[in-house]
Amino acid sequence: ITTKPSSLLTQSAYLFEQPGALIINTSATNVQMSGKDDYMLRIVTDARAEQQAIADYIHGLPGSRLLVLQDTANAAYTEPAYEFFRQRFDQLGGWQMTHEQFLFERFDPNLVAALLDTPFDALYLLVGEFQASTGNLAQLFHHHNPDAPIVLTPWARSDAIFENAGPALDQLVMISHHRAQADDPAIADYLKRFRERFGYQPQGMALLQRQALEMLEQAHAQGHRTPSAVRQYLLSLPYIETSLGTIELDQFGDRIPQLYVITNLKSELQPKP
Repeated sequence: ITTKPSSLLTQSAYLFEQPGALIINTSATNVQMSGKDDYMLRIVTDARAEQQAIADYIHGLPGSRLLVLQDTANAAYTEPAYEFFRQRFDQLGGWQMTHEQFLFERFDPNLVAALLDTPFDALYLLVGEFQASTGNLAQLFHHHNPDAPIVLTPWARSDAIFENAGPALDQLVMISHHRAQADDPAIADYLKRFRERFGYQPQGMALLQRQALEMLEQAHAQGHRTPSAVRQYLLSLPYIETSLGTIELDQFGDRIPQLYVITNLKSELQPKP
């Protein structure tokens, strides 16, 4: 079970073309790994479907001026992701888009503030790897555009980002792999038990890791022990039921797209003692 980002897993994907090992990918979305009859099961929606869903959501918002800030870290994710987003957004039409890219963790607040002198109707923060500075950028944008929604990728489901967003938290919207805690008692209960045991709230990827472990447990319970047997069993199921939701895989072991819109991210924050 791996949490490698696209920049790393694309370099080692060839290791799983043969049945020597099976990998369950909970993080890398690069489409280079899509549609391959290999020994990689990907339980996250790939970048194309992810970005098309985000473009569709933003297009449905009121307004016509969009700012896209793209993190240059993990470029194997953000670069193709931006292209998928741009293609879909251009196809939909009706908006003017301003696009800037830089390393989020080293951004210059003065340069970003200068960019925000022009008002925008929405901000899209295209970021992976749960960069905490995403929240700082959201707060800075909110200062200049207090009523504009700020859209996040699934890879920003992190308390550090939400806390750094400050007063912008109410304007954050996330396209997520899982429902909000407020809408899913199973997720809320799992995160509560996690906090009680380890003393902190994990990033959103922990939910996918839990599901991957349950997938392996189910296969082992049916007597499947080899990479080929586990893969064949999991792909034979019409869907895989886990305690944190249902997973559907296609014939290649790629996740059939399943994304949710979370608008109340304040409820996602770890409760304070």
